[in-house]
Amino acid sequence: MKICILTRSLPAHRSGGLETHTWDLARGLCRRGHRVFILTTAHPDKRRRENVEGVEIHYINGTKPSLYTPFFFSRLNRYLLNLHDKENFDLIHSEGFAGLTFHPPERLSFVATLHGTLFSETPLFRDQFQGITAFQKLKTLWRYRWRVMIKPLYARFLKRLDMIFVDSRFSYNETLHDCPEIKDKLRIVPLGIDVSAPPSLDKIAARKRLGLDQDKIILFTLSRLEKMKGAQLALQAVSLIDRPDIIYLIGGEGGMRKELESMIGKMKPGLVRLLGKIPDEQRGDYLTAADLFLYPEISQPAFGLVSIESMFHGTPVLASDAGAIPEIVTPEVGWTFKKGDERSLYEKLAALLPHAKDFHQESGRLRQYVMERYTLDMFLDKTLEIYEEALGNV
Repeated sequence: MKICILTRSLPAHRSGGLETHTWDLARGLCRRGHRVFILTTAHPDKRRRENVEGVEIHYINGTKPSLYTPFFFSRLNRYLLNLHDKENFDLIHSEGFAGLTFHPPERLSFVATLHGTLFSETPLFRDQFQGITAFQKLKTLWRYRWRVMIKPLYARFLKRLDMIFVDSRFSYNETLHDCPEIKDKLRIVPLGIDVSAPPSLDKIAARKRLGLDQDKIILFTLSRLEKMKGAQLALQAVSLIDRPDIIYLIGGEGGMRKELESMIGKMKPGLVRLLGKIPDEQRGDYLTAADLFLYPEISQPAFGLVSIESMFHGTPVLASDAGAIPEIVTPEVGWTFKKGDERSLYEKLAALLPHAKDFHQESGRLRQYVMERYTLDMFLDKTLEIYEEALGNV
């Protein structure tokens, strides 16, 4: 099968769940013997094309790296149609809204994975929007004005697709709420991670490689530093913990860094460290070295891939009860707190920290939980089934 994947960004642009998932999908399909192309935004280093692990990546000139812009959609569409004339693709797969304005030629299958709905991971989501002041509503509408403007395009996009992948039951219900007439196209396919080379679960060795104190209880968050990711909430909760033996590590970059630095400056010295962007080769060590992974999301995530990664590295998760997270972080493998509630997070932390060192004994069970439910091979098997279904419908 010859497949073209459309995406806003890849790990070459930035770190994130969409980027990791898209790259794993492309490489996985390639290993299964399919020919895979990716069309994406401009490369930060101005590369135009490259072949990585058999995947042919095309970076579209004149677009902004990792961002949706009007020029991205129009230029992607032209580039895609020209490439299709040359390659004769069997199927186009849009990750997120990358294919929003693409109209496929006759007999070309067109599918998409929706990583959330148009508003679900923004303050425009109805539950959050209703709870803010009139002034905040105006600010929010202005900030996310392009999403409001393209809502009619989004509905038409959903109707054009032959099949629609959603990551969770939460996303299924939200998509159906937005567009009830597409029910027959919706398929729930949980994401998966590559488990072919399981890393060591040795926390002592991981801490040694990273130069971390063996005696500390390490809390860890890995995300973009954006308000909806909730790091500010976690800082507020951690600041209430009166223990000398904890350290909170936050990995990632983003627009909230200065605000978080200001908050940290008012806290006990040494309690929190902002790590910045974590190199790929150290990502697994940080996940393994932690005693507890904090996932304080305050939006409505469609899945929560990073929680799967944490469990695969043997570290349990304390997460907000937002979006699809409770479907993944079940009482069997972690805990949840009330979304956006620093007191709820603090109370959960205060109850869990005395037992943090006992979590190490559960690392093998956490990994097994992932390997039985959320592997890349499981995801690819289901994806290829749906591809065949889409091809049969054209």
